[in-house]
Amino acid sequence: MRLFLAVAIALVLAQPWNPLFCETPSGFPSPAYVLHIPGLLVAEMSPEEEYLIALVMRWPKGDPPTAELQVWDFRKGTLLQIHSLPTPETSSPALQSEWQLGITALRYTSDGQLLVVSMSRGLVHVLRTADLEEIRTINVPLHAKIHTFEVSPAAHQVAVRVSDDVLLYDLDSGGEIRRWKIKHSDGYERGLAWRRDGGALAASVADYSPCNRGGGMIYVFDPKSEKISNVFDVPLLPADIAFGPGDSLYVASNTCGGYFAHWTLDLPFFDSATGKKMGRIPAGRVGFRTHITIPTNKNVLLAHADREKTTFEGLEDTLKVTDAQWQVWDLSSGKVVLTIPETIETARDRSPSLSNNGHFMYARQEQGLKVFSVPTAEK
Repeated sequence: MRLFLAVAIALVLAQPWNPLFCETPSGFPSPAYVLHIPGLLVAEMSPEEEYLIALVMRWPKGDPPTAELQVWDFRKGTLLQIHSLPTPETSSPALQSEWQLGITALRYTSDGQLLVVSMSRGLVHVLRTADLEEIRTINVPLHAKIHTFEVSPAAHQVAVRVSDDVLLYDLDSGGEIRRWKIKHSDGYERGLAWRRDGGALAASVADYSPCNRGGGMIYVFDPKSEKISNVFDVPLLPADIAFGPGDSLYVASNTCGGYFAHWTLDLPFFDSATGKKMGRIPAGRVGFRTHITIPTNKNVLLAHADREKTTFEGLEDTLKVTDAQWQVWDLSSGKVVLTIPETIETARDRSPSLSNNGHFMYARQEQGLKVFSVPTAEK
């Protein structure tokens, strides 16, 4: 039986029109702000980058778990507001894994009026940001596990990925707008991305589980139609996807390193309307795998990068990862402007995020949150 001890998280990326891989700046920066938030699960920055909202859970000994939202002025380090949430269906920290409950995440609408929260199987909570009061709960059919969800950048709509379906809901009414059937993914099931104007939605499907060879496909949907706009194959195991300028769609791979030699992967991008490959971002010392994020402004990209090789040790396949790091790229200049090393605090299940306008990267730590300022690239 093959045993892969780790699955790499990797990605690095430059602008699509610049084929050069830029060297990582030496040294690692200190965070601009540090918030001490015991019990932090996830956090999200408001669209105008004024506040951070944190989802906190505690498991008091002998008592039921509690969940709450905390609103922080991260620049001053001040806790502004606390609001209790319904306790999710879990009895211990171990059961808080996404594999049991589905994704735990927060998302603002682009106008900042609503906050969308997922922390339990099959439930999406919609809150009014002014007072954090829950105005409705969306019940996903059959109480299905939510693999991921993303809020439209142009409307009060949320796309939810469950099993073999992508469902679209109206956040103002809670009603289902439509759903699309997709092929079952045997690997990464979190690939879901909106185009900047909200006029297209894409999902990635892998043909095989992580670290195997093989490919997958990309589905593209028009939110106004029940028909699938486009389906095209990709030659790599797809993981995260992200829309860049126009219809360009970047596709990260979930393929592990090759045998006995360090292997880095390029990052291809495709025309989502035609499925035609437009180009690639060539890998350098480190390559691209699994995680990429491009915020609404499309000017910066957050990526995980590393080097990998697989060896045959102890009669088992062993994946060795080196140079693991998180990088922020300025897409207009094709330069890396911020790099932090991957640690236990910023591993895959705690991957950092970018603010809506790309001015901040924030990374969860054991007892709180680190907020880094993203520098502007030198021209």
